[in-house]
Amino acid sequence: MKIKVHASILIHADVNGLPLGGYHGWSMAKDWEQGGAGYIPAKEFKQYLKELGIAKSTYSRWIKEAYEIGLFQKAGKGLIKLASWEKAGKLAGCPKLEQPALIDLDKFINAGWMDFVWAGFLKNHEGIIARATLKALSGGVPERTQRYRERRAGVENQANYASFGKVKDYPEQAVSLYGEPGHYQQAGEIRRRLPNSRTVPDCVQKANKGRIKKINLELGKKSFHDAASNNSTVYRLYADNYEQTKSIKRKDRKLDDMDRPNLIYELAKHITGYKTGNQIGVYFAIAL
Repeated sequence: MKIKVHASILIHADVNGLPLGGYHGWSMAKDWEQGGAGYIPAKEFKQYLKELGIAKSTYSRWIKEAYEIGLFQKAGKGLIKLASWEKAGKLAGCPKLEQPALIDLDKFINAGWMDFVWAGFLKNHEGIIARATLKALSGGVPERTQRYRERRAGVENQANYASFGKVKDYPEQAVSLYGEPGHYQQAGEIRRRLPNSRTVPDCVQKANKGRIKKINLELGKKSFHDAASNNSTVYRLYADNYEQTKSIKRKDRKLDDMDRPNLIYELAKHITGYKTGNQIGVYFAIAL
């Protein structure tokens, strides 16, 4: 049994120091409601939480905090009015909802549940992405916290590097890149360490997008990529195959931008790390 969760709301609430118990209870209520026009019976909801094995002291705190935040409102006749996705996002300080996640219910109601919420957030970012970018997209989750949560949730990190060719074949390039941050030489190659890519465990899946576009319009703020485009174009740097590389080249050539990147990285193969036994992605650096 899985529960639909908007991880981006919960993560921004956490970053902004809001009581997570309230958002925990509200998320449970939104999933339990199942299209009930935003109202749920308080008594039946408490019974549902009790039957899941959640302690009375715990779900009572969730409900109390949800009222204090404004996620719950008393509606008369024993009913609770639930905040909409839009309102909850605004209260959490979340500028944009990403695609929601389906998380195994037992993972969501037990200790360490925020580790799996983070995994739900990562489900939208399983390709190569830097931790600094994840920090920006999440509203400020520290890199140390990211690593901790990924270990606890069973998220697999895959190392990646770009190859610039053999040193003997490109001696001038080897000299020019010597000492440059992120570049190194190994096995006779000039290499550059790339950000990790991540694989989320099966207990976390993507949910249907639902009303995301409409919700984000109502939130009234631009996405991370839109915000970045106010000052500069956001370029794609990584390609999974030759066809993607050709497409990126065609698009970039149409743009008259002095700041566009000189290189992109095309996936060449996966190898097994000698020491760790983990998969490593090998990318070729390709000049634009």
